[in-house]
Amino acid sequence: MTSRLAPEFRFYSPHHVLIATAVGGPLAGAFIVAANSGNLGKRRASNTAIVVGVLVTGLLMLIAWFMPPNWFGPVVVAAYALAAQALAVRLQGQALAVHMSSGGRMQSRWRAAGVGAASLVTILLVILLAALVLPGDWLPR
Repeated sequence: MTSRLAPEFRFYSPHHVLIATAVGGPLAGAFIVAANSGNLGKRRASNTAIVVGVLVTGLLMLIAWFMPPNWFGPVVVAAYALAAQALAVRLQGQALAVHMSSGGRMQSRWRAAGVGAASLVTILLVILLAALVLPGDWLPR
C-alpha cells in the first residue's frame, strides 16, 4: 500500500546499477545513477555521474586496447560492475531507503537491462564510427 504522498518517480536500486553496468559498461551504470540524481533534484550530481561514466568508459576502452588477447575480461566486468553497485549504495543508499519508506516504487530490472543494452549499442556504434573515420594507424599497438 502506498501513501498519498509517495514519490511519483520510480527509483533505480544499486542492484539496477549492477545490472546496467554489467550489460552496458560504466556509462550505463552512470546513466542509472544520473537518473536517480535527477529525480531527486540533484542536477549537478546527475551531470557529474554522466561525465564520470563517459570518462571511465573511455579509460576502460583504452586499457582493453592494450591488454593481451587472452586476458580474462569477465573478471574485469564483474569487478567494475560490483564497484559501481557499491558506489551507488554509498551515494544513493539513504535516498533509496527514504524513497521506499515513503511508499515510493522501484524501476523495473528489465528497464535497467535495457539501459545497459542501449549503452552497449551506443559504445559499439562509436567504435564502428571511429574505425570507419580514423586512419588505421591512429592508435599504435
